[in-house]
Amino acid sequence: MMTADRPQQSPQPAQRWPAMPGTTPHQAFIRSLPCLGCGKPAPSEYAHLKFGIGGDRFLVPLCGADTVWEDCCHSRLYFLGRRGFWSELGLDPYDLARALWRLSGDREAGTYLIGRARGRIAPRDREARP
Repeated sequence: MMTADRPQQSPQPAQRWPAMPGTTPHQAFIRSLPCLGCGKPAPSEYAHLKFGIGGDRFLVPLCGADTVWEDCCHSRLYFLGRRGFWSELGLDPYDLARALWRLSGDREAGTYLIGRARGRIAPRDREARP
């Protein structure tokens, strides 16, 4: 008895970082990008630039601490304050957040945008980061 050949279905790639309950697809996308502040590879935490209005449209990736005692960009954001943190980096996070929203889900393009934004940070600042 002959059977028809079925097209080989490729298995879905396993998600490298499990989604947290209640995580939106855009939040998961932001977590899959390297840190905007120091360039640490994913997973990152998503940092809110605006609360309420716009919700997920104003998220950027910042690294989080592995332990309570470790320094990270997300904790530095709150320690220095939003204005101090972003001016220290010399970046406009709102433009980047809007660009990431437009290409949400495309990790390759998101990683490229983060790399370009990191390239605009002054070299002395990049060397001082962990």
